[in-house]
Amino acid sequence: MITDADNTLALHFAATRQLEGQGDWFDVRRRARRDPRGHRRIFVLAAIAAVLLIASTATLAVGGTLHDLFFGRPAPPLIKKAFVQQNKMSRQMRDWQRLHGERPASVLPQIDAARAHGVVAVKTPDGPLTLWAAPAIGGTQQCWFVDFDADQHRGRRSAIGSGSCEQAPAPPSKIQWGYEWTITHPTLKELAGRLYVDAATLVVSAPGSRPRRIPVIHRFFVAAFPRAVKTPRRLVALDNDGRVVARYAAQGS
Repeated sequence: MITDADNTLALHFAATRQLEGQGDWFDVRRRARRDPRGHRRIFVLAAIAAVLLIASTATLAVGGTLHDLFFGRPAPPLIKKAFVQQNKMSRQMRDWQRLHGERPASVLPQIDAARAHGVVAVKTPDGPLTLWAAPAIGGTQQCWFVDFDADQHRGRRSAIGSGSCEQAPAPPSKIQWGYEWTITHPTLKELAGRLYVDAATLVVSAPGSRPRRIPVIHRFFVAAFPRAVKTPRRLVALDNDGRVVARYAAQGS
């Protein structure tokens, strides 16, 4: 059984992470529910562990972008509810900090869930993978939520999606991203995130795989990769003229 206290502690651990491209509170909840065993252990691992790497040289270009059919679509109630839940978690984190006399850590902003809308969807072997966005209340930050359409059934969800909000200040690379695998969709890994500059394309390079170009829509991006593809070591954002506008490189790359 997962209690509110467990959730709050998980958020506390997650908020102390300062790793660019990794870690957010939607992800904490998602990882906690993807294996029915050892909830408390998984909460801690979700907050402190890097994404699982599986050595392989296989690669596969998965799907095209469904931008024209999806962008601007009002989010369904299930997606709005996910943003509302994020707001609840943020408040829990602030309450936990006040109760324990801790200095405020990075807490995600309150989100205007009513304004959630579709940004980009991509085809995958498991059906469309979608990224939804919503603005922060009273601010300029944008938040997002990523999930598979197939996980929504008759007003209920069969799996937990993932997401985050813009960082303040922006990461040095100007690219905020995450790369993960879950047992709900065991053959795929998801790459998603936000750019802090205008760009048209993101070139993703992972060890043993050919570089892959994915589109950037209103500074957001999402893509699915085969599970065997390792965590990217380099991400390069290009504008419409092919010029580099942002770059992330792992140490040693």
